[in-house]
Amino acid sequence: MGRTPRSGRVLSAALATVATALVGIGFGAATVAGATTSSGTWSTAAGASLPAAPGAHGIACPSTTTCYVVGKTSSGGGDILVTTDSGASWTSATLPAGTPGLTAIACTSTTHCVAVGGSTLDSPGWVAVTSNGSTWSSATLPTGTFDLRSISCPTATICHAVGGSTYKGSIVRTTDGGSTWTTQAPPSTDVGFSGISCTAATACVAVLSLNTKAAAITWNGMQWSAATVPTGTAALSSVDCLATGHCVAVGADAISVSSNGGAAWTSVTPPSGWLLGTSVSCASATVCVAVGMGTSYTATAFTTADGGSSWTAANMPARMPELFGVACHPATHCNAVGTGRTGQGVVLSSTDGGGQWSALTTVPAGVAALDGMACTSAGGCVAVGETGTGGAETIAASGWGATWAAASVPAGT
Repeated sequence: MGRTPRSGRVLSAALATVATALVGIGFGAATVAGATTSSGTWSTAAGASLPAAPGAHGIACPSTTTCYVVGKTSSGGGDILVTTDSGASWTSATLPAGTPGLTAIACTSTTHCVAVGGSTLDSPGWVAVTSNGSTWSSATLPTGTFDLRSISCPTATICHAVGGSTYKGSIVRTTDGGSTWTTQAPPSTDVGFSGISCTAATACVAVLSLNTKAAAITWNGMQWSAATVPTGTAALSSVDCLATGHCVAVGADAISVSSNGGAAWTSVTPPSGWLLGTSVSCASATVCVAVGMGTSYTATAFTTADGGSSWTAANMPARMPELFGVACHPATHCNAVGTGRTGQGVVLSSTDGGGQWSALTTVPAGVAALDGMACTSAGGCVAVGETGTGGAETIAASGWGATWAAASVPAGT
């Protein structure tokens, strides 16, 4: 059986506005890899020997050449790695003193990004902002803001970040690109939020688990309102919304669909074999792919061609315990990442919209799992994950369509 995601683990639809960025939460020493040619070649970077680090937690690629990876250092502090040459080389950003582990990041351009996090579930939240791609500053959050886990920036100046503690949800909003933040008052909740997806300044959806049951709220530009989620819907962990107002959310033994921007949801009976949905990606209002773990504790993927009303199990390679992230660009080409039964990280590829999947060439040795990925519309992808036994943090990089040179990892990362 693959690793079971921790409580609050989410591959959210906190998207960069120029490129899809699926956020993954990782453990162990971090690894970053990039998708390559159609032959599926992946390469490990030849970098300096680095101390073990708890892992790469989130990724955003606002262009085909620029990506940001956030996570933790071996001492538990925050870490941000940056590439501006499609992953050929990476630099470690200088962060404000006291920056804790970072969980998620959203970028509205190649130089403007906002990263969020916190030390532990019940610790204060943290925001780090850059407006030039190199200099990072911290922002003061309202008192009572707890660990932030997901962020979405629908415009260059407006972002919403969500998270919380074991007893209180937190939502904060900025209208100046991340310099100042205000608390948003959600409908009464007693647990933190797990994911958020904003398609416009006046349209956001956040999902959470409320006493092990699902809950969702919507933002109309003025206030948050409780959404109508059918009684009995299990916990939701990932949501993806389109500008049309169509949303799909997945979680533990749960699939929910909304056609009105998240205000009202319809529960869809999960197909046979569904156990845990960890990530969902919708290429259109009708075509979506969801990945996770099945009832046999193996990796599973399901596709829908009718907006989520009905789902079909995909044909998966054998011995794949669990998938944590999926990205589809365009609607017919999808990549999914996770871990194999032997503990080795895996990358699967589909060229028919998620119906048939095949394992790409072996991921570099020592990669225990790949937890999330970001892809641009041009087809370039970067995946984040971990090494298996507390070994050195490494970087691996390749380019979709052309093999990259081995990446150089900043010493001491």
